Amino acid sequence: MLPAALAPMQPVSKKDPFDHPDYIFQIKWDGVRLLSLVEEGSVRLQNRRLRDRSDAYPELLFLPELLRADGVVLDGEVIVPGVQGANFPAILRREQAATKQRAVSLAREIPVCYLVFDLLFKNGKSIMNQPLVERQRQLEEVLTADSIVYPVENFPSGRQLFAAAKELGWEGIVAKHKKSPYLSGVRSKAWQKIKVRRQQLCVVGGYLTSGTKLRSLLVGAWQGERLVFLGKVGAGLTVKEASLLQQKLPQLATSVCPFAPSAALPEAQWIQPVLPVIVEFSEWTEQLRLRAPSIVEFPQIDPKDCRLEG
Repeated sequence: MLPAALAPMQPVSKKDPFDHPDYIFQIKWDGVRLLSLVEEGSVRLQNRRLRDRSDAYPELLFLPELLRADGVVLDGEVIVPGVQGANFPAILRREQAATKQRAVSLAREIPVCYLVFDLLFKNGKSIMNQPLVERQRQLEEVLTADSIVYPVENFPSGRQLFAAAKELGWEGIVAKHKKSPYLSGVRSKAWQKIKVRRQQLCVVGGYLTSGTKLRSLLVGAWQGERLVFLGKVGAGLTVKEASLLQQKLPQLATSVCPFAPSAALPEAQWIQPVLPVIVEFSEWTEQLRLRAPSIVEFPQIDPKDCRLEG
């Protein structure tokens, strides 16, 4: 009998990529962590907060057909394939499906892939104390690869994989010790994530001040006909840029918040969304905000080109 729920193992953050014969390296996909508990032909999908997500991904309920064993627990990432590996805004739309019927509709509109990287239970028995490479060997025996469900690939060089991730716009990489057991609910140094700083074309829709001094810009990107709010950014702004913006921004003033839905920022000063900006950031949050954003430059492009995938 499988457990009712199982907390996933988590990696620690590391700044720089590395190579080591005791580690394997995997792509860090920009998706949603998902454990699959498969028993007697039924599937329970569970996220990292131990919440049941079975209704959210109906296309994964055929998992028993792909397995050569029963009483199986898989760990992996569900993603929406995109131009740069994975499309996080799109997977967030899947996560926000309020009803089972809406999830079924979105499954047709926004199909997902399930990238499996670990096997925790086999034939109803835990194999979490076995080394990672042995669990992966058994995963290959148990899981039949499918067009939307397949094992994550291992790579021998962290430096080379990180360079590819940086060039192709992936989220980053994960280094895993070959002999590591699976430590449920533990953030362990045996798994290390190394993230790439990424960029997003944004448009400025407002700003915040401290007295007369510009504090931060309020940025978003177009998703269809909506300007989606992505957060506040002040880092990276030079003294010269801040001085020019303090003169220009009041000339673009509007009384209406340009973001939809409206951003709850009563102290904000809204402007017409006509000023593009390139923002560098570390990752997307689950609220579709830019984490650790920094301004790169103000490009001369059409503001309507500042778009969000998904």
